[in-house]
Amino acid sequence: MLSPRIARTAAAAALAIAGTLAGAQSSVAAVLPYTQEVQKGGYWCWAATAVSIQKYHGSQIDQDRFCHAARNIPANRPCPDEGLAWPNIVKGYNATGYSAKWTQSYLPFSTVKREIDADSPFVMGVTWTNGPSVNSQHTVVVYGYDDSYSTANPTVSYADPGPDSQRRTTVAWNDLGVRTPTSQFRWTDTIYNIRKSG
Repeated sequence: MLSPRIARTAAAAALAIAGTLAGAQSSVAAVLPYTQEVQKGGYWCWAATAVSIQKYHGSQIDQDRFCHAARNIPANRPCPDEGLAWPNIVKGYNATGYSAKWTQSYLPFSTVKREIDADSPFVMGVTWTNGPSVNSQHTVVVYGYDDSYSTANPTVSYADPGPDSQRRTTVAWNDLGVRTPTSQFRWTDTIYNIRKSG
């Protein structure tokens, strides 16, 4: 069942395509009203995505606090502008009142739908396959999907915290590198099932 927060979006999308998809199998589009912060540091994509998800769920937190929690360093010490290992990012969620799961893989589209329908934006970790940052990783947040036009190649909407990046992007499933690497990146890791603890 869709969350009330996204039910209106899904219903509107369903009505919009009803005339052109008469007789087709049931499908839907769902987009969460998610806002992405710009990362504070050059390597703080992981902090910006984490706090934006937590703020979406109503928490008051900033990137510095999450960085200190994830690295387990005192608040009076500066947090380094560096990348962070996936298990430590999950520890950051745990230390700031959230549970989360990490997998070294992309999510099947059925799981993408389940997460978004549960009102739960999640972190997609991509590995660059080309350019000056080849083999380095970056995190973005998936906040929507649409299989109303094609169930074979649906689309996914994600938000990018990079200061020079397009904030919102919608991309076809086959262009996410889930089967073979694209010319830009491959979806290699996921932090999902992000829920408030307690």
